[in-house]
Amino acid sequence: MDGLVHSRGATLAGPYGERILLPQALNDLPLFVVESVKRKRTVVLMPEDEGFTKQAAANFLGMSRPYLLRFLGSGQIPFHRVGTHRRILFRDLLAFQSERTRTRGVALTDLTKYLDEEGVYDRHLVPEEKVAVRADFAVLIDTGVLAGASIADHYLRLSEEPGFLEDDTKRAFL
Repeated sequence: MDGLVHSRGATLAGPYGERILLPQALNDLPLFVVESVKRKRTVVLMPEDEGFTKQAAANFLGMSRPYLLRFLGSGQIPFHRVGTHRRILFRDLLAFQSERTRTRGVALTDLTKYLDEEGVYDRHLVPEEKVAVRADFAVLIDTGVLAGASIADHYLRLSEEPGFLEDDTKRAFL
């Protein structure tokens, strides 16, 4: 299969024997589909200008609809209206997902580097310290600060606040 697709390129044959050479992007598509199906993976072809409802967009991004509304309201995810309903283009969801993944990766790398420099990975907490850390996180969860957000999102939010990683904040993480 690999040699057939890549040797001369894929062609489209018409009912009267006419042949059209397909561009390279379409040449690779049949091979990708066949290989994915052989691995029992789902393949979905979707135009990038496909409009998603708020719920469908939230499902695609793996978040709740109310959490998605924060990103729509802040302008981080563009949308357009169809009557009174908001629609989000698939390409905008992909762009947001890609940027969010990149931003989270940078934040987690920075946090890991900071924790490593502070010796947190080598440190053993005494029982009283463990209770204090659990209590700090319990307050964050109870107050909704961590609800619907990952630790990376929480770190990003904290890093924008004045005084982040000063002594009081360091103690919350250490």
